[in-house]
Amino acid sequence: MSETAVQAVEEQLERDYQKWRAAGGDAMRMAVVHVEEHELVWIVSWQSEEFVCTRTRSSCWSATGRTWSTVSTEDYTGSASSPR
Repeated sequence: MSETAVQAVEEQLERDYQKWRAAGGDAMRMAVVHVEEHELVWIVSWQSEEFVCTRTRSSCWSATGRTWSTVSTEDYTGSASSPR
């Protein structure tokens, strides 16, 4: 189910966000923008919430395009790593 894959990525993105905030970094919330199923993994794409909501090029994440994570279709484990 793609919902489980999305949930796994959203949970990792939230952990990353909290970690960056705790470290005093310039943290941005991220949002899932696309999910695509493949034979062995789900590819879950994400982008900054600011860019998703406003589509403004002023967002520091807008120039990077979408970032993606892979989630196993078998056990829903994966790499929801950020580009930072």
